[in-house]
Amino acid sequence: MRTASGLWLALACIAVGMLGAAQQPFTVSRIEILGNQNVPTREILAAVGFQVGDTVDAARVREAAQAIEDLGYFAKVTPELAVEDGEVVVKFTVVEFP
Repeated sequence: MRTASGLWLALACIAVGMLGAAQQPFTVSRIEILGNQNVPTREILAAVGFQVGDTVDAARVREAAQAIEDLGYFAKVTPELAVEDGEVVVKFTVVEFP
């Protein structure tokens, strides 16, 4: 029982920490583009405006999502921040127009 409680506490701390990270600048460890089928990943990445190793904040990630949407290929662009192995991963999930 103690192990399960400790696990939930750890997960809660990670979730709260990520919310705080969204408000504070962070270093991008990886950028992932998900959902693209016809538009090349490199073209989408070119619109992002930052690269791995850059320090950005949540506003800059939202601006990047808008820049991807402005390419005109996507019905929806959803940005997401994730912590994987202690590193911040910026993910953009796109839905292409039919």
